[in-house]
Amino acid sequence: MKFYAAFSLALLVAGCGPERGNKVDFKASPLKPGGDVTFSKEYAGKPALIYVWATWCGPCRYVAPRIEELKKQYESKGIAFIALATDGMAAVRKFETETPHDLEVVVDTTGTISQTVDTSGVPVIVVVDSDHHMVGYERGVPGDDYASVKLALDAVAPQK
Repeated sequence: MKFYAAFSLALLVAGCGPERGNKVDFKASPLKPGGDVTFSKEYAGKPALIYVWATWCGPCRYVAPRIEELKKQYESKGIAFIALATDGMAAVRKFETETPHDLEVVVDTTGTISQTVDTSGVPVIVVVDSDHHMVGYERGVPGDDYASVKLALDAVAPQK
């Protein structure tokens, strides 16, 4: 396990790994009334952590509170935090009523995130820079106590 964590961190630092550098975009429906959200338009010029999850996903229930902790640490640094659900709207609304996320929740009902990010397994954590190029990517529960995610967030945080 320690080897895997060190290897993952080395890949992040080296800029290697799944889809790094790809420009990320998606169209999703917010839980609140209103029109669809297009990531590239709504978050133009803003780095972000995109947490891809599903209501039926056990590991997602473990990861979500840790993403919310990261939000508390990094949101003031100008990074957006988005929980992008891959389920249908009704399932997500029910889940959020029972176990709400402390993140902006949107629903990818058309699967547009999968055009730029491999979401074949959830949870997926994606960190993008202000131009929305992928800087960090984790699938599953990070085995390094989220060190690689924090490293990516530090890399995209605007310097003040």
